[in-house]
Amino acid sequence: MPRFIPVSEHGLIKAVMFNLGYLPGGDKAKITRSETTLAALEQVLNVLLAPKGVVSIIVYPGHAGGFREADAVKTWCLALSAQRYHVSCLSSDPTNPAAPSLLMIQV
Repeated sequence: MPRFIPVSEHGLIKAVMFNLGYLPGGDKAKITRSETTLAALEQVLNVLLAPKGVVSIIVYPGHAGGFREADAVKTWCLALSAQRYHVSCLSSDPTNPAAPSLLMIQV
């Protein structure tokens, strides 16, 4: 992401939103993947996000590879420094493991 955002804006982005899975109505063969999602999250926190910025991540485990990606993203978020970041997770249906979740990271 940093190569698509001018260097003059690095460290100034106040909010970043991730919508994982596939584009509704789009090609369901094109999905987000753990490796690229985690790399993008690292870039956001380490290069782009402003102090007091926020990252929202909607996780949809119901697509192919979605459970793996959801677990990887949740594990990564929970491993962030509690002194630097506040992480919260809300599930649309805690009784359904395939239900979407919202992860929020606040600096």
